[in-house]
Amino acid sequence: MLTAIADLLMSEKQVDNFIDCEGLVSINKLLNDGQLQQKILTTVLWTLSQVAAGSYEQIDALVDSGELWQRVLALMGAPEYPVKHEATIVLCNVLTVSEDPNQLM
Repeated sequence: MLTAIADLLMSEKQVDNFIDCEGLVSINKLLNDGQLQQKILTTVLWTLSQVAAGSYEQIDALVDSGELWQRVLALMGAPEYPVKHEATIVLCNVLTVSEDPNQLM
């Protein structure tokens, strides 16, 4: 299901709809489960990388999500390479588009 959602987030309008329908809130709730399998975790991060590659407003929604954004940053230090890799891609996408990279940390 998550892979299908990430696949759909290919246009700015689709990402806006995802954000408007509380998609970031749902992902944050999913991440509250500390027992997520690596595959699910990497798919969650891949979904967030789609948002992070979007417009300034979409990136702001991700960064301003607070706890969710902090989790992404923390996952860059995960012991599993695929998780660390996907979390880093989220950050790289944000940095590529962001107006103010200083607000991210």
